[in-house]
Amino acid sequence: MERIWAALISLGLLFCNGCAVLGSAADPCGTSPGASAFPGDSLEDWVTYGDHLVVLRGIDEVDQDGRQRVRLLQERTLWSREQAPAAPPQETFVPAQKSHDAAAAKPGHRYLLVGTWWDDRQDGRAEWVHLELLAFDDGVAGRGSAGCPPDPADAGSGRAAVWGRSQTEIAGLFSRTPPDPASVRYQNLGPDERWQRVAAAR
Repeated sequence: MERIWAALISLGLLFCNGCAVLGSAADPCGTSPGASAFPGDSLEDWVTYGDHLVVLRGIDEVDQDGRQRVRLLQERTLWSREQAPAAPPQETFVPAQKSHDAAAAKPGHRYLLVGTWWDDRQDGRAEWVHLELLAFDDGVAGRGSAGCPPDPADAGSGRAAVWGRSQTEIAGLFSRTPPDPASVRYQNLGPDERWQRVAAAR
């Protein structure tokens, strides 16, 4: 019961505005905002709670809702979770400077995005939530406009697993990494509900 309440509290703290990032406590590079509705740090987390791994290209900078954002256009999908909802929208928007995103997005650069659809039942809207956003110029993770390499002390993070790897290598890593075994029976649920079931069973 305590674990269920903890998951619900984390859910209530989740920052989700179409481009939220999930993960552990914030670090100097601003890779994550703190509490989240489900885990999003390791490669296993990404294949368990993520839906798609896509390559995006920065098109231009736009004023959206009074904030400068970079418009990113989806170029290709490298991996999708079984039973994942439809592919993400062709366009997504991220802050034009570093905030809670791992990469300082800029027009003319490419990015690797691990994302999931999250259905916020409070207002009935589905959100495209970013678990990770990494620079991906020349098809290599971490190359480009991001200045935030993985923390050497966090060798088990998803970022550390893909950093410096090519598109083919990363797609292979995702394909070979199994999801959390406790989540398999809940793959038809949203990521927040999936995590609540997994947490309650532990």
